Amino acid sequence: MPDIAKIKYALQDAEDALRYLEFAIRLEGYCNRDPRSDSFPNFLCEFNLPHSCNLPEGIVTYNIPFSEKDIMKHTGMAISIALGVSAQIINRAYEQAGVKIVIPPTDPPGAVRFYINQIRNLLQHTVGDPMWDIIPKKQIIIELNINNNKFNIDFASLQGKEFEYSQIGGLRFWLDAADFAIRHIKSIIKVN
Repeated sequence: MPDIAKIKYALQDAEDALRYLEFAIRLEGYCNRDPRSDSFPNFLCEFNLPHSCNLPEGIVTYNIPFSEKDIMKHTGMAISIALGVSAQIINRAYEQAGVKIVIPPTDPPGAVRFYINQIRNLLQHTVGDPMWDIIPKKQIIIELNINNNKFNIDFASLQGKEFEYSQIGGLRFWLDAADFAIRHIKSIIKVN
């Protein structure tokens, strides 16, 4: 019998992880504005001012400026990390709820469960420069249908390739799938 308190805790973690992903996406949007806009040069100058943080263990000072290229790289990496964390936590919520992975998936919730698990696997080991490493039995084609948006993924064709957001339907599709997963787990344990 699943532990409802653990499932609720995992679901709260999942919602927090998705909020962090939203933060990373917003940060990228803010930092990667058009450099020709009037506000960008002011932003870059302000962002690169020497900065000190008073941490409990002591003060840390940052003096090395970020280039436009650095900002784009690091905000993109923040999104990748946030995506990986959200996949890992939603996968854990599924595990806490006792929802097993069925290969091949037999229904829409099963397809979402498989999709989330595969993204978790991808980003758990290679966050900085992710590449697909899919075991043979999981090299299948799945069809996802979320909010009337259909997306097919051929995991066999992804094996060994560098990760791109388009391979998973993009971040918008990921957010819809994550929301679907959370609602599905809540319906299993009858929680609003």
